[in-house]
Amino acid sequence: MQIVLLGSAELTDAGEVVQVASRRQRQLLVALALRNGQTVRADMLSDLLWGDALPADPVATLQTNVSRLRRLLRAPIELTTHDDGYRLTAPPGSIDIERFEEMVVDARDAPPARRIDVLAEALSLWRGAPFGDLDHPEIDATSAHFEALHLEAIESRLDAMQVLGRHSEVVALAEPHVISHPTRERPVATLMTSLYATGRQGDALERFRRLRSALVDELGVDPSPALRDLEVAILQQSLEVAPEPTAGAADPSGRSDDRRGFRLTQQIRFCRAADGVRLA
Repeated sequence: MQIVLLGSAELTDAGEVVQVASRRQRQLLVALALRNGQTVRADMLSDLLWGDALPADPVATLQTNVSRLRRLLRAPIELTTHDDGYRLTAPPGSIDIERFEEMVVDARDAPPARRIDVLAEALSLWRGAPFGDLDHPEIDATSAHFEALHLEAIESRLDAMQVLGRHSEVVALAEPHVISHPTRERPVATLMTSLYATGRQGDALERFRRLRSALVDELGVDPSPALRDLEVAILQQSLEVAPEPTAGAADPSGRSDDRRGFRLTQQIRFCRAADGVRLA
């Protein structure tokens, strides 16, 4: 059995969806799964489920919802009762958000080829914004954390592909992402560089102009100095980029410190910090 929280909250058993019909039970599943292995106090669960609109008998109503959710669970996932609350215990690998976060974090220090594979697997788990239609200030904050990891996964994978010279693929994947996130400097820098590498200098400069307009209109700021330097390098045609790999010539080790990728990595490194501070 798996607990699926990326997208609408669901349970699956042997690949088949187990219907959690009640919104309260889905909210309860989220609250407990986010604290996998920890006892969650009954009063905290009541607040998550009902807020100020408590039922007449919140203790009994919570017990009923716990009992109904417990009947849906299968080993090795367990929902147990304790003196001060309830605890969901799920083994490693059975909650999708845990696997997703682990893969994104693990990919940070991986060489480019490995990073591409790990992040592709992580992104395959993404079905949409976490927790679906459930809303609560605490759940909203957690959802925002995973949305940020999702952006990191997309953009880090694009960077790794670019280091290996896969510019045509980068352009195809980065263009819709940039349209959806027009003020994020990191993917714009990646797209500009790969457009330049594929002979589309004019399109690369147009992307910079669009970013500058979006930053001024939406945030009241100018592009970072490093991104302006990238624009100048493209104008002067002095930007060094990794060549597109020829058939059978890709480096299977995915080393990120070889000379073809080193200068390119230097060009885009600023974007991680820039987006994290003001644009994420």
